[in-house]
Amino acid sequence: KVKCLISDRRLGKARSLNRALKYASGEVLVFIDADHYLENIKQLEDFAKQFDGKYEIIDFKKVVDEENLLSRLVYYDYVGFAIVNWLSAKLASKCIGINGSAFAIKRNVFESLGGFPENEISEDLGLAFKAYTRGVKFKFEEKVVVRLKAPSSWREWFKQRWRWGHGFALWFKHNYKELLRATVKDPKVVLMPAFFFYPSLTAFLVTAFLPENRLLAGLFLLFFLMVSRTRLLVPILFATYFSIAFVRGMVTSTISLALSFLVFFLLARRLGYNFNPLTFVVYFYFYSPLWLLIILVSLIRVFLLKKTEIKDWPTKRPE
Repeated sequence: KVKCLISDRRLGKARSLNRALKYASGEVLVFIDADHYLENIKQLEDFAKQFDGKYEIIDFKKVVDEENLLSRLVYYDYVGFAIVNWLSAKLASKCIGINGSAFAIKRNVFESLGGFPENEISEDLGLAFKAYTRGVKFKFEEKVVVRLKAPSSWREWFKQRWRWGHGFALWFKHNYKELLRATVKDPKVVLMPAFFFYPSLTAFLVTAFLPENRLLAGLFLLFFLMVSRTRLLVPILFATYFSIAFVRGMVTSTISLALSFLVFFLLARRLGYNFNPLTFVVYFYFYSPLWLLIILVSLIRVFLLKKTEIKDWPTKRPE
């Protein structure tokens, strides 16, 4: 039996789901977004029959249908989500965040957490982090595969990621103090998502650990002293500096790409995902930095410009 609830005004996703749950029955609640579909309905039936009661929130494996370049790049987003949640489940049986487009949770746990937070754009992140801080047992379920379509165009992708980025920034503003305490207490679980969601960040880490060449610094000092006497050496100094910077950048980029490539390849294969080397290179050098830039801009908008809402995505209760 299917029940449909229709509102005469837009309530927002969190409030709509909370409202719908009043009409649901059962001890385990399963949430699947309308644009997702089960690879095999029997997988969910088997999951329900063999539900392990010691786990209270369960994330399902999500796979993007690969149809074009954009969808093949978005595919690696969900590979990253899966890796983080699988590792979090293995290492700590807890996870600071889930992609709430397809997951299950015990009803009593959902109610004890207060349902989806209605003041958040990223209501799934808000719910998951609250579950994490309260020690709710988490599991990543590989046997239930949920498939989805990527945004149909780059414009739609940008619109979606703008909302996600703003939602993350708003959530971070609401929880950064508690997140800092969680990082000190359990750094591996809290910091791990940064690497798998934004692998291009490894370039900054590699740069930080590259040894400084004191001989090179002395050489530059000597050049500067010589330039002060002979202006003709300025082009040589300029060319030397940027040549060194270029080589250093190439070394950093190559090491970070190789590290990310190896880790993603091994863990993607372990979880049953495809891995295309060429697509991953595009993902690493273009897609990941673009997504990271959206996150950084969103943090600036929320923290400095005080932007707390986003167009066409209500988070406050209607009057």
